[in-house]
Amino acid sequence: MDTSEDLSIDASNSPGAADSIRLQRTYEDPINGEVTLQTLKLTDSDATPSDQTLPIEVSENTEQYIPLSSSSSSDQLVVSDGEVLTATSNTADGAELAPSGSGGALDVDAGDEIRFDVLSNNEVEVINVESGASFTFNPFENELSVSSSTIEFENGDGDTITVSGGGSFYGLEPDDVDSGITITQGTAADSALLVNAEYNSGGGGVSEISIIAIKGSGADQINLEQTTITTIGPSGTNTLTYGGTSASQGETFGVQAVQDEDDSLPVMTDADRFRIIVDPGTLETGATMTLEVTTESGATTEIRVSVPNTLSGETAVQV
Repeated sequence: MDTSEDLSIDASNSPGAADSIRLQRTYEDPINGEVTLQTLKLTDSDATPSDQTLPIEVSENTEQYIPLSSSSSSDQLVVSDGEVLTATSNTADGAELAPSGSGGALDVDAGDEIRFDVLSNNEVEVINVESGASFTFNPFENELSVSSSTIEFENGDGDTITVSGGGSFYGLEPDDVDSGITITQGTAADSALLVNAEYNSGGGGVSEISIIAIKGSGADQINLEQTTITTIGPSGTNTLTYGGTSASQGETFGVQAVQDEDDSLPVMTDADRFRIIVDPGTLETGATMTLEVTTESGATTEIRVSVPNTLSGETAVQV
């Protein structure tokens, strides 16, 4: 919204027709594409004085968290990455927590501590600290189902969330998502438990691999236009061909001159230093990719790329 524009809430509406203003933020998620999340909703439920103002502070949000809601009540908790919730005395011993549509389950007894770790944009690990048992699940595809016994969790501030037997923990409320993904409360395929809110960068990950290459001593010149690069990674296997100075995901690699006194690009001679660029899509934290570089002579060099487990605050990292 431009700062020169005004939005007003009209207090003259008849009952049941109150005006509201909904504030949203949109970011490009590497897994789910463009996603718009509701940040705040202002509703004119009572008469609004004409001189009333509400300050709204806009800031960056790089926190990873899981907003949990209950199918059994209106309870809600925002669980930060790595936060531990405690099963209260209202939890029936032997209650089972399991992700719908995938394997794995946790037995939960009163007093157990359950930790939630955000591993990536589409993977969360749930760990029973007492027993060491754990499972991982895709929060954009699964809800957390509770067996026939009740589970109640409490955070460090004393706030609780309860799910009765046969119910589930859900994520975002249906009205929280405007586009990109559709959420229908109670439908496993449409429920989302994760907001990986690196909104300023559209989610964490490595989106370009840069390799500095030189010709080995005594080796023949290398024509990179006749070279192929096979990428083996989380999204599958692709064979890339020379694409000029830029790369495209799954199709071409790029070559740029770092040092090229004889202007031989893309043919690498003795004094040349070339930068080879590969677009891997998005490699999330901890992900690996293998690059197999095959020259026109049939010689193959294998390069293994591993993304660090944290990318916080970084615009470029060594892989």
